[in-house]
Amino acid sequence: MRDLHMDACLVKQSLSEFRYYCPVSWRNEKLLVKCNENTQDTVLYNNFFYYFKSTEERDVFVQNPARFVDASSFPRSQDLPFRVMPHKASEVIVHEKTLSGHCSVSLMDEDRVRKGDQTLVVIFKEDKYVFDSEFKLQRFLANPFKYCKASLPVKMPPPEDKVSLFNLQKMEDSISFME
Repeated sequence: MRDLHMDACLVKQSLSEFRYYCPVSWRNEKLLVKCNENTQDTVLYNNFFYYFKSTEERDVFVQNPARFVDASSFPRSQDLPFRVMPHKASEVIVHEKTLSGHCSVSLMDEDRVRKGDQTLVVIFKEDKYVFDSEFKLQRFLANPFKYCKASLPVKMPPPEDKVSLFNLQKMEDSISFME
């Protein structure tokens, strides 16, 4: 689609079942790679537009498009992860969050229990996931089917919340050691 001036509405109406995701990355690696910024590596095949993450993926698709189009088993749009904007993410109540607000990528990749940033929220299959960093959120978006299987350990580590000694001294049932 290089140097073609196509109407954006026409392109949007003629998207393939992969929408803006790369079919080669999905078929070969089962990764969701979004490519809507890359209009240079777009192919029109059977009256549908296909987007690719790079020229190499586009060339692989062009060599044998039927391999990627037929029986693709690409998830439906409601089964794809959706990133919540930060101003809306802060409105999500803690009890609604999956894994009690802990990062599923940290649990799966690092075997660590880490609280997520409350502004980094993704909705996937009606569950709300929170992430430790932008990098981990992007890893989840690329492979949500792997990371949605994370579960909290039976024995949780102590909370990382800082304890204020001033508030501790005010509590009636605490032992005051600051006198």
